[in-house]
Amino acid sequence: MRSELGKAVRRRFWERMTSELPMFHKVVSATVGVGEPVYRWCIATRLHCYVYLYVIPNWDMDCFTIELGCSPHEFPEYPVGHIAAPTPDLHVLSSHLEERNGRVRFRLPFLYEEEWRGLGEEPFWWLTAGRNGESEGSTSAGSVSAAASGNASGCLALEQALEQVGPRVDDAFERLKSFGIPYFHRFATEHRESA
Repeated sequence: MRSELGKAVRRRFWERMTSELPMFHKVVSATVGVGEPVYRWCIATRLHCYVYLYVIPNWDMDCFTIELGCSPHEFPEYPVGHIAAPTPDLHVLSSHLEERNGRVRFRLPFLYEEEWRGLGEEPFWWLTAGRNGESEGSTSAGSVSAAASGNASGCLALEQALEQVGPRVDDAFERLKSFGIPYFHRFATEHRESA
């Protein structure tokens, strides 16, 4: 993602996190890139929930995704066989919700995959025009196919792409609240009952 867009996406996401999910605190994690924001919530004794805003580092891919994780300690690394640095052109469509040793890490869209699985591509939030030239990015039910088909071949001018930051981050954040936070609660409950 172009640096100006990355900064705007991170700022908007941080604003939403601090105002609407204040139980999360920004932390440094060795399992992500330097300076990348990871947010941690100590949901239970020896159980942390993580939200990672992953801004695609490729300058020609103006998109991002959100990763979630649960662990008794650090934000988990990817299990063997999973991509460590996902990009929209490297899709891993296997069991992302597989827990290993009390740890799990996956991308948020896997919590609502029934909306996009038939398309064969995991949606990312795009701030650019897609393959057909239209502006794309939202992953709402009505536009999952558009979000999944985005690519950098139709980069918008910076000013136009900046206008997409608010709606795209807001859509991602609403999905985090609708799917991610309930998942964290279920994960904590299941681990509390199995302890």
